[in-house]
Amino acid sequence: QKLEGAVNELLRHQGTATCADESKYGQVHQCLAQDVGKHVQTLLDFFKFLFGEKSGRPACQMHVVDAGQVELLKLLIVADLPVQLLSQLPHFEFETRKDIMNLCCALLWSGWPHQVDNHVTEYLRGHPQVYNVLVEGFANEEVALHYGEVLRSCARHRHLVNALLESGLVFELVKYARSQSLEIASDAFHSLRKFVLGHKDVSASWIANNSDKFFKAYNELLRSGEYVAQRQAENLLADILLDMRFCRSMIIYVNDEHNLQIHMNLLKDASKVIMVQAFHVFKLFVANPQKSHKVHRILYNNRDKLIALLQTLCPTKSTKKAFAVDQLRVIGTLRDLQAPALPPCKVPSVDVCGSSSESWIESGTRGGA
Repeated sequence: QKLEGAVNELLRHQGTATCADESKYGQVHQCLAQDVGKHVQTLLDFFKFLFGEKSGRPACQMHVVDAGQVELLKLLIVADLPVQLLSQLPHFEFETRKDIMNLCCALLWSGWPHQVDNHVTEYLRGHPQVYNVLVEGFANEEVALHYGEVLRSCARHRHLVNALLESGLVFELVKYARSQSLEIASDAFHSLRKFVLGHKDVSASWIANNSDKFFKAYNELLRSGEYVAQRQAENLLADILLDMRFCRSMIIYVNDEHNLQIHMNLLKDASKVIMVQAFHVFKLFVANPQKSHKVHRILYNNRDKLIALLQTLCPTKSTKKAFAVDQLRVIGTLRDLQAPALPPCKVPSVDVCGSSSESWIESGTRGGA
């Protein structure tokens, strides 16, 4: 009863805190924020009891959640508490922000009883504005990491992954992954990675159906010239394209000559790490048995210089053996590459070994980094 009373009091204060009278709100804001923080802490203590503070295991593995507790959890959802708290997050002190973040993340654990889990996911699917709040939260450096943690908790649920992808906000995540703030950029990219790889059957279908728009936005990370952004982007891209569940997307990607140009440019990056990562994507263009004519032509016209460049690549010791096998196969395939079936247009061979930063050129179309 005390906990239920605390929830009702919290909801009453939330309603007051959103009062249109700005002057009055300013006078009572500190007091209201403290009350909200106190009640959130009470709720959080309840969740810690269910979850087990030290083990971190889901509730169902720690305690039997009785009907009254399930009803209380549903009350939080019916009262629209999570969205209200998240919307007001920037107005609270740091400790209260952290407690609200932990409270919302706890609701999104995958270990709740089935009826609670469904109630939470259906609630969030029915409140699409919460995704705007979470993603656009990356624009505010003070709360970006709190919102990012809740967003990644959403990525545990396939229905919420699908909802965010269908909303188009994944393109905003890609944008924030290029933020000037390293913390925000890294956190946004971490969230993007979770949504892409967390439920691959969902994301694979969406990426394949939106491949042109997605890869156009994603390639900007590869072209950014920022070491961290390029390294993270190459790493995730390799994870996507080398996974059979993303086969449709891989075929689309490796048959686009502009994508090939980007990775040929990255093969001569100043960073050896990025060069090696670029190789793991580049090898897919070479290994593709049904290359598009333009991709085939670029590889054929530049095969000698590409071979010379690939021979200089040196991986880390831990991957040296496997890398050497791939390296030999790619070089051998390039050596055996025949001229395209159709007469190639006269295209200048690009100096992949030179110091010039000039982009690769195909039939007058400029691409590359």
